[in-house]
Amino acid sequence: MEYRQFSQIYSDITSGRSDFGFMACPYRKSSGLSMLPVAKDEMVLIAGSSSPLAGRKTVTVKELDGMEFIFFDRVFPSRRYIDSFLRKHGIRPRVKMELDNIETIKTAVASGAGVSILPRSAVREDENGISLHVLRIGDAQFLRPIYLIYNRGKKLSPAARNFMGIFDGVKKVPAGRA
Repeated sequence: MEYRQFSQIYSDITSGRSDFGFMACPYRKSSGLSMLPVAKDEMVLIAGSSSPLAGRKTVTVKELDGMEFIFFDRVFPSRRYIDSFLRKHGIRPRVKMELDNIETIKTAVASGAGVSILPRSAVREDENGISLHVLRIGDAQFLRPIYLIYNRGKKLSPAARNFMGIFDGVKKVPAGRA
């Protein structure tokens, strides 16, 4: 198992380098690939220890308006998903930085450069309340979809089929082909 950029996941699966991959917010459909929803990841606001938001448990959507944000680069599917959520709620963030890595975003937020919206699962327990403060968005549900992506034309090994079978809805994968 390895972490790959979203564009590499598509390439790895279509080329046969990987049997399947997990991707948040897929941005395009590709012929021959199947995308099965397997989980949802809560999106949260993170702030640094010096932020006036530190110590709070929740924030409202309207409070996000005008805040200085550190976001993923615009090419990332998760960024597009966040932008769509903010637009839907009429929020105009002030984009201070755009970065390509969750750990870099967390470091910038911890240093006081701004706030960010990240998946809750990206913030370790030993960071929460120390260098970073996690705030739930209390008045709106903000869940990022996670998909299992595989090449439906590729013959999968029994181990790959068994692994995929642990996810709801994936049990329909035939023994000979995905």
